[in-house]
Amino acid sequence: MVDVMAPDPDQLTPQEHTVLLALVNGSSNRELADGLCISIKTVETHLTRLYRKVGCRSRAQVIAAFYTGAIDPGATNTAG
Repeated sequence: MVDVMAPDPDQLTPQEHTVLLALVNGSSNRELADGLCISIKTVETHLTRLYRKVGCRSRAQVIAAFYTGAIDPGATNTAG
């Protein structure tokens, strides 16, 4: 099992936070890209940064960490 670190409030960007919430709600990369009007490559970049920041290696680990409370759904950097 990988240790998951909860992000501090300044760690996730607003876009990463949006991707996190869509991810845990079951959105595919294509659905994320279409919904955010960005490319799939940009979604993949956000996911890679999100995984690194929260200490996860996969989509499944991020979802599990979110639902077990290891990731704070309100943790986001709102200072642009």
